[in-house]
Amino acid sequence: LAIGVPSMSSFLLDNRLVSDLNSLSSALTLARSEAIKQNRRTVVCASVDGATCVTDGKWEKGWMVFVDRNANLTPDFGVGDGCADGATDDCLLLAEHALPGAENVGHSGQLISLRAGTGIGNVIAYNGSGTPRCAGANCVNANTYFTICDNRGAGHARGLAISQTGRASVIETLLDGSALVCP
Repeated sequence: LAIGVPSMSSFLLDNRLVSDLNSLSSALTLARSEAIKQNRRTVVCASVDGATCVTDGKWEKGWMVFVDRNANLTPDFGVGDGCADGATDDCLLLAEHALPGAENVGHSGQLISLRAGTGIGNVIAYNGSGTPRCAGANCVNANTYFTICDNRGAGHARGLAISQTGRASVIETLLDGSALVCP
C-alpha cells in the first residue's frame, strides 16, 4: 500500500489535468469548426458566467465559445435568438464552468490553474478559414499555448499548444524545449 497508493494518486491527478485540457481542446475545436462552417469569426474567451469575457487571465474559472457576428471580440447576445438563421446578435455555442478546484487557486490549498501564454491572453478567435487570431493579431507559435497546473507544481504541468493552422495538441514542454511554468 505504501508504494501503490502514492503512484495511483499521481496517476489520477495526471489524468485529471489531461481531461481538463481535453475539455479546453474540445472548445477550441468547436470554435474552429464553427468558424469554418459559418465563415464567421468565432471566439473562445475566459468567462466566469458564460455571458461576458473576463480579463484576469484565469481560464480555470471557465470559458465560453461564441460566434462573433460583429467581429468585435466581445459577446453581444442581445435578447433574441442569436443562433437563428439571419440573426445579427452573437451566438453562444458553449459555456464551460470552472474546473474542479479552481476556487482555491492562489491559496495554500491550490488545486488547479489554467493560464494562457502571452500570445493568447484572454481571447483566441478563429476566422472563416480556421486560422487562429490572438488579441486581434496573428498568433505567435512560441507564445500560443495554455498551461494547466495543480498543487504538485511545474514538474507535473501540462500544456495545450495551438498551431498556426488552429489545431490544438497536448504538450509537456514548450516548443523550444523549455519547461512549462506554473503561476
